[in-house]
Amino acid sequence: MINGASGGVGTFAVQIGGSQKVVALFIAKLNKEALTVLQELLEAGRVAPAIDRRYELSAVPDALHYLKQGHARAKIVININT
Repeated sequence: MINGASGGVGTFAVQIGGSQKVVALFIAKLNKEALTVLQELLEAGRVAPAIDRRYELSAVPDALHYLKQGHARAKIVININT
């Protein structure tokens, strides 16, 4: 939320058949009903986060360097369970 706003902006990828995927931008109200629908889509495998790279906690400087260079095309994940 930004400045008390009740909405959010994000992206998601949906597989629509075979290897075809659609990446979409969405704007949603962040309420219980919307989050329940999102949970159901995630659990059914209909929505997947777009992950560019994964880094271990010890490699955070490398992850930040990669991000600052503008190479990331999706989310960068930091694994804190080391």
